[in-house]
Amino acid sequence: MDQYIQFITNHYWLSLSFVMTVGFVVYMEYNIRFAPYESLTPTQAVILQNHEDAIFIDIRESKELSRGKLIDSVHIPLTKFATAGNQLNKHRNKNLIIYCANGNRSRSVCKKLIKQDYKQVFNLTGGINAWQKENFPTTT
Repeated sequence: MDQYIQFITNHYWLSLSFVMTVGFVVYMEYNIRFAPYESLTPTQAVILQNHEDAIFIDIRESKELSRGKLIDSVHIPLTKFATAGNQLNKHRNKNLIIYCANGNRSRSVCKKLIKQDYKQVFNLTGGINAWQKENFPTTT
């Protein structure tokens, strides 16, 4: 035990970095596991779209669309999401699959939609990057 204390005092920054990294990993895992929405892989999203009338919502900014977008997706940039109530309300009773480039920004939008009483909200894990990695179709 004395060796641990000596190591920590001798390598304060290294020890602090380790504790912060572990804390960050625990925080992220907690947020993912106990999120009020479900995350879907690209394959699961296709199944949901084909069998249960799901709508893909692309929250990337307009300049990011040159990399492709999902066919028949609705584009609502994250910066305009707060004022897009009418555009979203017509899809209120459908399954909404929210995606961005890699699945990080879409998680925050999923949380906001759940708070606004949208019941069927899903996050596309890995975003369009994961979709393209699976070689699923996109359009420009």
